[in-house]
Amino acid sequence: MLVEGFKDNWPNAWPDLDTAIEEVYECLSDDRICRIALDENNMTSLSNVDLYDNLYERIKDIENYKNHPYEFYLKLGYSIIGVIPDANGLGKPDIILGKRLIEWSS
Repeated sequence: MLVEGFKDNWPNAWPDLDTAIEEVYECLSDDRICRIALDENNMTSLSNVDLYDNLYERIKDIENYKNHPYEFYLKLGYSIIGVIPDANGLGKPDIILGKRLIEWSS
């Protein structure tokens, strides 16, 4: 998914399966904390809209138009924990994902 998800917009990010697998194993190792922020490129329903208007509904109803890689991370157990509106210019937000590292106990 990393190779396919990034090849159109970022072809050098993970050019082949070996580099993608290496990245996944590195991110998932026990001694790592993986933080992810993905730039928008008109790939989701969050781009080219005013995210300051009804942000929570827009995140809840996010649509992936062009194989944005956020779906790869969702499959690994990450959640969308935020968005930075206009981070890369007007209508080009960053999607922030996170994953709990320890079990929640009450």
